[in-house]
Amino acid sequence: MSVSVNGLNAFVHRTVEFFYASIWSDTDTWGGEFEPADGDAIHVPVGQVLLVDKSPVGVLMAVIVEGILLFAENAKGINFDA
Repeated sequence: MSVSVNGLNAFVHRTVEFFYASIWSDTDTWGGEFEPADGDAIHVPVGQVLLVDKSPVGVLMAVIVEGILLFAENAKGINFDA
């Protein structure tokens, strides 16, 4: 069993794995600012889990994923263009 919020961001118990994730639509994910918009570049660093729960606004310039990028299961019709 492993628990860490600032390190691995994961909790594992036998065959079930849980992640602490930053939510795309939460302004705290972006430092209290607006979420990325048309032409912006984003970076998901090692150790971060980013859950995309809605379509980004516009087309992103770049998406660099070194951590984990997940798409919400219940969010239908998400368009993620970069």
